[in-house]
This record gives sequence, structure tokens and C-alpha cells, in this order.
Amino acid sequence: MANRDSTAADFVLVSHVAVDYVHAQGLGIGIVQQVIRESARTPTRSIIKVKKQKYGFKPQYFTAENVKTIGRAHMLGLLHTLGLACSTTADPKSGFSQIGSARVVFASPAAAATIRLIKHHIENAPESLEDVISADDQMIIKRVVAAVRKLAKHVPATSIDVVASKDPAAVKAVTMAEQKGRKACRSRARLAQQYASGRKPKARAPWWIPTISIEPT
Repeated sequence: MANRDSTAADFVLVSHVAVDYVHAQGLGIGIVQQVIRESARTPTRSIIKVKKQKYGFKPQYFTAENVKTIGRAHMLGLLHTLGLACSTTADPKSGFSQIGSARVVFASPAAAATIRLIKHHIENAPESLEDVISADDQMIIKRVVAAVRKLAKHVPATSIDVVASKDPAAVKAVTMAEQKGRKACRSRARLAQQYASGRKPKARAPWWIPTISIEPT
């Protein structure tokens, strides 16, 4: 745990997020969150315990989660990442309720167009939302903008960027997203085979429960 006497501006919450998306087949999301002290000699070492989350969605849940396009899949990844960041910065037990800045970093250049779109709406919503033709797009953009503004209440210096990084946290986020995405695709294939053979699919754990782990640094 960091020294509470240190200046808040010295501490940065960094959330690496990756999305693995196969149209109509499966979606995986991986998130690795750290709090680093940038003035430290080894700034990439997390001050508090690293938090990791991973989610997998099968195609039959794409409509419910509003992720029928790659852009919306990226936005869902943002929503989960921002939610984790808000819970960390708002938790007085963490000792980091006054973190100086927060960065959400997409670990894939494929998200660049989505991030540009989100930044536009963060600056111009709600007026800019009138130009969004798709009701589904408008709905999820509203949620992301609201989540960014909520985090900004705790951490005014909040940014969202796309960086192809070899940072171990970014690599881990990509790996987790790929694992969950590929697993969702395999689950779809098995389900189709079971229905084709006339076998009743086995009951599984609820799809909406993510795998969450907190590991020591």
C-alpha cells in the first residue's frame, strides 16, 4: 500500500482492456487494472493489488448485450473497464480515493475508430447523439459517456487511448480476451453439434458471471 502522505497527482490508475470479437460467433473481454506511481524508479509496478477481469459472451447473448458489431463490442469492453475503475477510485478502503489521473488503454489498434467516436461524444453529448442513426448505437454510446463522466467525478484527469503496447499488463489483457473469445466460439460450435444430433445441451453456469481474480504484485 502506498504512503498516504504522497501527493495524489503522483498516482495513476491504468486500465488495459482488450476485446476479441468474432462476428456472430463469440466475444471475449480482458481487463488488467493497476495503480502506479509515475515518479517511482519502476513506474510500471502496481502500488496496489492488480485487478483482473475477463468476460465471455456466446452469440445467443449478443442481442441482450447489444454487441452485434465490433464497435459496440469495444464499447462494452469500455463499460466494464470504467465500472472497475469507478469502484476502485470510490472505495475508501483502497487508500486511493484521490488518485490524480486515470487512463483507459485499449491494447489493440482495431479500437481506434471506436475511441475517436467516443471522444467526440464525450465532448459534445447529448447534442451529438442526435446525429447517431442507429438506436442501438445511441444506447450504448450514452452508457459509455455516462460512465466516463462518472469516473471523472472521482478523477477529473481521465483519458481513453489506443496503444499497441508490450507492457505485461496489456499482453495479459489480450491473452484473457482471446481465451474467453475462443471459448465462446467453441461453445457455439458444440451447441450446434448437440442440437444437430438431437442431444439436449447440458446446463451450464450463468453466462453473465465474469471470471474475476485479484493477484498480488
